[in-house]
Amino acid sequence: MNTQLLKSDRIFAVLWALVLLWYGFTAIALQVQFSYEPVGPRAFPLLLTILMAICVVYMLVKPDPDPPWPEGSLILKLGGMALILALYAAFFVDLGFLIATAIMTLVVARLYEGSWVGSAVAAVAIPAVLHLLFEYLLDVSLPLGSLLGG
Repeated sequence: MNTQLLKSDRIFAVLWALVLLWYGFTAIALQVQFSYEPVGPRAFPLLLTILMAICVVYMLVKPDPDPPWPEGSLILKLGGMALILALYAAFFVDLGFLIATAIMTLVVARLYEGSWVGSAVAAVAIPAVLHLLFEYLLDVSLPLGSLLGG
């Protein structure tokens, strides 16, 4: 068992705990002028904070004795994912949920070597299903974007 690797898991867990503290306090402080969702805007970020905090505690208590480290093309894919998610966040409101999510789904699927047909089907199906779930089941409004008149 490599104690250096055990330390790396714990160092990551402590750093992630600091990020979670910031994220949790930001979620608690989130205020909106009107209620547009049944549970309010804080529920989802607070739930994510709690779930990730459970994972952090687990990593601190039981770190992986032999964690796999990304190498080669996987590092490039992870960097690509970070860029894709940043662009998705930047254009989400302007493009709207449907278009932004379709583009992101297609690019991510191709990044991870999905076929063109499968990637295109996913790029149409995933945003459509998620839109139906959020709008009609959860009663959460999603941005339409300026291209769709939103």
